Amino acid sequence: MRDQALQLLFQGRSVRDVAVQLGLPQQTVYRWHRTCISQSELMQARARIEVLEGEVAA
Repeated sequence: MRDQALQLLFQGRSVRDVAVQLGLPQQTVYRWHRTCISQSELMQARARIEVLEGEVAA
C-alpha cells in the first residue's frame, strides 16, 4: 500500500487524492512521503561524502 501511495505521489497526484483513493488518512500519506524524501536525501548525502572522502584520500 505504501509503495502504491508513493508511486501515485511521484506521478503528480496530491496527497489528498492519494489518501482518498487508497482509503488512508492524509497524515499517513504525508508521513510516508516525508520519510521517503528524507531517506533519498540521506542516500544522496552519503554518496557525496564518499566522493569527497575519495578526493581527500587522493
